[in-house]
Amino acid sequence: ESAARWRGSTIETRWLAWGAVPEIASERPWLGWGPETFLNVFARYRPESLNMSAEWSTRPAQAHNEFLHLLATTGVLGLGAFLGLLAIWMWRVVRPGGRGPTSSSDDIRADMLRAGINAGIAGFLVQSAAGFTTAGTAPIFWAFLAMAQGLISADRAPEAGTRTWLPRVSSVIRGIALGMVALAGLDII
Repeated sequence: ESAARWRGSTIETRWLAWGAVPEIASERPWLGWGPETFLNVFARYRPESLNMSAEWSTRPAQAHNEFLHLLATTGVLGLGAFLGLLAIWMWRVVRPGGRGPTSSSDDIRADMLRAGINAGIAGFLVQSAAGFTTAGTAPIFWAFLAMAQGLISADRAPEAGTRTWLPRVSSVIRGIALGMVALAGLDII
């Protein structure tokens, strides 16, 4: 019965598009097909069952799942760089030994700002499971992620003379991400 409710819905279209992504990504696994190519590439791998749905004329320009879309368009390296940035954010936000409760009004305001920024990032990630990034949402997400990293870094500055591995790892991941953007801008990938 529940499958019958999906027929003819946008859920069915998303499900079929998601099912095509592994085959799309398998042909160009490392760098993907390139930014903004999902519409053209999907046509090659379009499931026949989509022709039998109410959405038969649909030609999705996005995978309607940001993570699968990144896999298809930027490959394992692009998706890995994105997930790496998210992993660093999660590790720095969730890890034990962070700041405890604060008492001053300045600290409480800063904590509220952190909570709001992190809630915005989490909300974006939740909607990304069945949606896609737009020109209106992407800059906000990246600005929130940058602000969260800046606030966390200010709170957890290492003591003089101590060395940590996280800045080196995050620099490598940022380098990969910037390299992917540069290659995409040059239309190499």
